[in-house]
Amino acid sequence: MRLEKKEKYLDREKKKLIDNFAAQKITQQEYVEQNIALDQESMKIKTKRAELLRKIPLLHKKEIVDFSMRQFCDGTEAGLEKCSDADAQRQFVLDSVEKVIYNRYKITIIGAVPIRTSDLDQGADSKIPFKIEGQIDTYMLHRGPRQKFSEDGRLKISRKILQTT
Repeated sequence: MRLEKKEKYLDREKKKLIDNFAAQKITQQEYVEQNIALDQESMKIKTKRAELLRKIPLLHKKEIVDFSMRQFCDGTEAGLEKCSDADAQRQFVLDSVEKVIYNRYKITIIGAVPIRTSDLDQGADSKIPFKIEGQIDTYMLHRGPRQKFSEDGRLKISRKILQTT
């Protein structure tokens, strides 16, 4: 950010220099010398900025993170659609998510999105952790009629009916 500010400052100085030359406040020789000096400083800053960008870890590069997130979501959605029964869905969740925490209708899902690029093969450190928190809608959960079974303690059956059966 500091280098970006310096670049903007140099651009403003260059515009002032052009304005001063156009208003004939400075000579052509002074304009050329100051312009060359500003260009050299600008090139130093651009080189330094390019070096810093190369050193930034993959997790700070937006395009790589976006690509990895899209790839993870598409793969997860396709994998879930392939699951045909409850056991397959359970195994898929175990493979895709690190931890699921359930506490009184509150759910937290913890996992990580792997970062992969074609030109760099990163190790185990190249993951973006995620944490999804949500709550089960108890209205939707309890809105339908409740099924009652004879072994269910909520079913009120008189003793006479139980003795006759």
